[in-house]
Amino acid sequence: MSVDLDRHTRKLLPEIVKIAHERMSQTLGLAIPAELSGSENQKLLRVAVYLPLNDVLTLAKSYNMQGDPDECLKLGFHSGGAGNCWQTHEVVVCDLEDAKITYEQNWNMSAYQQSLVRPQSKSLLCVPIFNLEKYDVDADSQKTNPIIGVLCFDSDLNLIEKFARSETIAEAKILAGLISVALLGDMEATLDGSLMNSLMMPKRR
Repeated sequence: MSVDLDRHTRKLLPEIVKIAHERMSQTLGLAIPAELSGSENQKLLRVAVYLPLNDVLTLAKSYNMQGDPDECLKLGFHSGGAGNCWQTHEVVVCDLEDAKITYEQNWNMSAYQQSLVRPQSKSLLCVPIFNLEKYDVDADSQKTNPIIGVLCFDSDLNLIEKFARSETIAEAKILAGLISVALLGDMEATLDGSLMNSLMMPKRR
């Protein structure tokens, strides 16, 4: 399945990805102004939305990835953390330091694909973006729920333990749900505006 981004979605998605960056930064204890969240030498958090296009997962929208080689990274549906997430329909946490060695055997990536990954990145969290219009909360397995994309967070810091925490995953799933609604083009009707409004509000610490 390929997702075509209409004009409304193309306008909305950048704002949602920015919100995802801000919310996840706070969840991880990286609550600093977005414009100071990274530099040429270190990026504390990046956000990427991968969508299927022409039989590969392609970067549709990102935040804090400007100038990084993996802006043009394309992954097969079995490749990398995003491809693994796509296949299993489950959350994936990846040690990118280890993946520099095991990229072929563990992550089904080519040397070229691995060469595009930002070399400073150490930690990766991938969350499935489900089609919420067809999502069955009572399904025996997430595998039966249709997936339309993958939301990824990565960092130059070692955040493996923080990425694996239940509160981090819960927040990531909410943000993936918000992106799903935007992609499906019916945010106001589906959410009645309440989730969007709550996400726009600052988190209490």
